[in-house]
Amino acid sequence: MQGADPRVLWSGFAVAPRSARPLRARYVERIGEAPLDPVVAASCRRAPGELRAIGVAVEEGPLPVDITGLNGLWPEIGKIGIARLFAADPALAARASAPYRAMAEEGARAPATLLCDIVERVQALRNAASAAFAEIDLLVTPSAAAMPWAADAVYPEVIDGQPVGPRGHAVYSGWVNAAALPALSLPVDPAPDGMPIGLHLVAGFGRDDLLLDVAEALESRRPFADRWPVLPGEVSR
Repeated sequence: MQGADPRVLWSGFAVAPRSARPLRARYVERIGEAPLDPVVAASCRRAPGELRAIGVAVEEGPLPVDITGLNGLWPEIGKIGIARLFAADPALAARASAPYRAMAEEGARAPATLLCDIVERVQALRNAASAAFAEIDLLVTPSAAAMPWAADAVYPEVIDGQPVGPRGHAVYSGWVNAAALPALSLPVDPAPDGMPIGLHLVAGFGRDDLLLDVAEALESRRPFADRWPVLPGEVSR
């Protein structure tokens, strides 16, 4: 958005001028057989109507890229990443808790062939995402598959009655990071108990401006700044 920076290769990417036609969005409520909390689904299901109200053409359908094998890679990516981080900062490694040190030890033992496999799969995902965003401008999903969970739990172990692993709640967002796509989350109607629910908007590579314009238009229709909760230690606004 600020133009090319000679120090950053990707910043030289030239984004095609935005078309005069209406923006095209795909709303994806579920990804494969992954569970989704029905409270989240009910709140996010109003999104297509809100998008149409600001002039966006909306279709509903499946995720346009295959992320089937990606979830199995995340633990390995995390282990290798922590191993690299600790190797670069031994002081940080010394302060880390035992579970993270164990992860780093596993990551340090990972073969180079595993890392090459990860790199190839991620590049294939990015190519597939590039092709998908030639047909649509926005991908719209829930931000998370689960409602917020207890702070003493690392992740929710059950969503809508189905057992899930560490990435079950993040099925909508993890692949977006790997694909190097711009994305943001907006608040939608909260749950009946007041807990927040988010809507996830994803745009094609380099289309941060489009993403922000749509988010601004949605916020103008349904402002949410006054819904900021009072945090512990704060005076009520």
